[in-house]
Amino acid sequence: PMFSSLGLHDGPLTVYDLESLSRAPTTVILPACDAGRASVRHGDELLGTAAALLQVGVRTVIAPVTVVPDAGVVPPLMEELHRLILAGVAPAAALVRARQELARTLDDVQAATAASFVAIGRC
Repeated sequence: PMFSSLGLHDGPLTVYDLESLSRAPTTVILPACDAGRASVRHGDELLGTAAALLQVGVRTVIAPVTVVPDAGVVPPLMEELHRLILAGVAPAAALVRARQELARTLDDVQAATAASFVAIGRC
């Protein structure tokens, strides 16, 4: 898991990279795939991107627990989520409010996509 990576514009970011930081980011938002999903491995070890980020000191991870389509709901949900967090709303509360704000305009598939995003950690 230490060499698991997130593909960023300027190259991969690994858990190893995050461990070398003097201070981990407080909130990480992973708006793709099923980045919030974890699995239990031998010895009851919890593996997954969110679990690895929490281990290095990230306080809150917001990510979907199912595969999500990039088009449709993800861009407006992320825009509203970021706007609320920048306005000082706690990440978990911002996620709830962003989903509520968009609920009026979403069809059933989009609503299910938005509902698949969870806040993990000390929200």
